[in-house]
Amino acid sequence: LLLLVRSARKTLIIESMQFAETELRGAVAERKAAGVDVRVLLADPSWITANTAAAAFLQQQGIPVRWLASPDAHVKALVVDADSEGQAYAGSENLSYTSLTRNREVGVILSEPAAVKTIRDTFEKDWATGKAF
Repeated sequence: LLLLVRSARKTLIIESMQFAETELRGAVAERKAAGVDVRVLLADPSWITANTAAAAFLQQQGIPVRWLASPDAHVKALVVDADSEGQAYAGSENLSYTSLTRNREVGVILSEPAAVKTIRDTFEKDWATGKAF
C-alpha cells in the first residue's frame, strides 16, 4: 500500500473505515506536499474514535477529509491517478497498525479501467454525502 500511495502523481482518494497507521498517513501527506490532489473519507468518528486524530492530522496537512454517516463506511479502498492510467486497491485491511502487520488480511491492486472507475465513482457518491469533521 505504501508503494501504491507513493506512486500517485495527480490524484489520490482514500475511503477507509479507519486511518490510524502513521507511516501510511505520512506517505499520504508527502503526496499532498508534492502537489497531488488528495481527499480522504472515513467512518463516523463516534464509531471509530481513532478517526478524530486521523482527521486532525490530515487537515493539518491541507487534506480535505470527511466522514460517512450512512451507510457505515466499512470499505477499505484507495484510487491513485484515476483520470489517467490509474490503479485501485480494494481489500479487507484497515489502515491501522494491527490490520497491516498482525492480522491475516487480503486485498488486490486493480488496474483494469472499469474496476478503477467503479471504485472511484463509489467514492465520489459517498464524498458528496459525507460530513465535514
